[in-house]
Amino acid sequence: MQGQSLMRNTILGCTVVLGAMLLWWWHSHATAATAGAEQPLAQADAVAWERRWLTPLDPNVCTTDPQATTKHMLADAEGAFHVASGRVRLRVQPGSPRVQGEWVLEQVQAPWGWLHATLPPGLVLHRVTVGSASVAADVEHGHLAIALDVCAQQLCTVTLHFEVSPGAGSRIGTDGIWLRAADVLPRLGLDGDRLLRQPATRKAHGLSDFLTLPDYWASPAVAGVAPAAAWQWDVQIEGEPSPHGASGTTDGALDFAVAWMPVPQTDASATKPALPVLELAVPQHRSHSVAAELDALQACMARRMGGTARVERVAAWPVGSSDAGLAGYPQSQLSAATLWLPHELWPDAHGPDVPPDAQRHTARRTSMAQAIALRYMADTARLRQGRGVQWLAEGVPAALALACVAETEDPLAVQALLQRAAQQADAALQAQHDEVGAVAYAAFNGWVRQYAPLAALDSVRRLSADQINTLLHELRDGVRVQYALANALGVSRTTLALSMPLATDLRLQPDGSVTGDRWRWQQGQWSRVGTPRAAWPLAASARHGQTLYLDAWPGYERQPTDNLQTNRTQP
Repeated sequence: MQGQSLMRNTILGCTVVLGAMLLWWWHSHATAATAGAEQPLAQADAVAWERRWLTPLDPNVCTTDPQATTKHMLADAEGAFHVASGRVRLRVQPGSPRVQGEWVLEQVQAPWGWLHATLPPGLVLHRVTVGSASVAADVEHGHLAIALDVCAQQLCTVTLHFEVSPGAGSRIGTDGIWLRAADVLPRLGLDGDRLLRQPATRKAHGLSDFLTLPDYWASPAVAGVAPAAAWQWDVQIEGEPSPHGASGTTDGALDFAVAWMPVPQTDASATKPALPVLELAVPQHRSHSVAAELDALQACMARRMGGTARVERVAAWPVGSSDAGLAGYPQSQLSAATLWLPHELWPDAHGPDVPPDAQRHTARRTSMAQAIALRYMADTARLRQGRGVQWLAEGVPAALALACVAETEDPLAVQALLQRAAQQADAALQAQHDEVGAVAYAAFNGWVRQYAPLAALDSVRRLSADQINTLLHELRDGVRVQYALANALGVSRTTLALSMPLATDLRLQPDGSVTGDRWRWQQGQWSRVGTPRAAWPLAASARHGQTLYLDAWPGYERQPTDNLQTNRTQP
């Protein structure tokens, strides 16, 4: 059964996927002479991991025969796993560097007899049990593989007992605690971001030029440490009452964050807490500017997506705790109905890392809207980090956020944000120039994070709320990403979205006509492929007679500074 499943999994519909695959193959050969500078130890770990856990696919096994290809992803593909529910219990002692943990996974199905996970730094696994019996667990190179032969034929309950010293993203002190699920729990699935993508490096280690990514159902969840299921968590802080969010439930991807501060002391000389936590219970603070912005953004998202994620509370992430998001600004995160807004983006924030007021306003609204869209999409579609999901997870939420912000923001402010984002995308592509291939094969935490939001803008504006919801529910039902995207966007636009990066420089003429350049990334640099033919308005201000236009093409605008039309002539 396993061999047949693997063979079926290699037979892909060529119409959409083969274009991206061939572009990756061509790129890998064209750039094989440019050596990367990846660390030798990290390279060795990645090579060992890939050889042990991934079966290389044959790039020649591909067919357009509808009878030989499957529209749906295979639930029993290599490395696939499924979990119906589970419980997390964490015990924290203020001032202690270690967190004690127990994670129960219920109704686990692992057709190939393995459950994989990536361990956060500082995690020590004590034991793993299936029912009441201990089972073998292989921990190597930060990867956990649990032997679950019994779970290949029947559902089972798996329990992990561990302790962890959280990394830089979390903090445990007597003056405050900040914990994120990603810093204290293993991340279930085979993480395709571990693969070496520099062609010369792969060749030097004897790896295939052709990149084999983990199957969709073997991959980690988007926006969580475990795929959507009926999850519960309980974080106990010894000797203290539980803070908001320390316990909860979700039927989406498992993700939570907990912030705690000791009760303020009355002594004026007492040390100021190192983790100030600003928070708003949204229903009780509708008059607050952030709550008002949130209301407007949720209304826009509901209109554009046909639904929106629930937000009951807004809280501040400590300075420096969030990842870099669109345009390099700190990124918000929505988990368990709490929107964690980076401290640097709050209206009254101060400090060297805080953007100027005008930039902060636009960045805050975009960041919040992106977090809302990502949570709604990830949980509705039950997204995993499979091939092609990069465009959906990294591109579409941010593009929707930009579209919502552009509805009410001054075009000059939107232009400034796009200019900064374009510079970030340029820098990311240049920094990883010898690793850049098709979007469908990109690492989620690499250049695609800056590229996809801008490149997805033209495609997102073409999608109705019904189309987005249909797309998400098709993915939830197991339809392959390329098929679901093609149903929504068409085959040609889907192929462009998932293939090599595209860019444009639209130039508006006084008579309303358009000109400029279009490029495709080839051999580590931009190669011109044509001229813009039409433009569309992203942001407009009737009061100032200004409209910001973009090229009607699925590439990102590299120079938005000349895209603002100040007269009444429309392209």
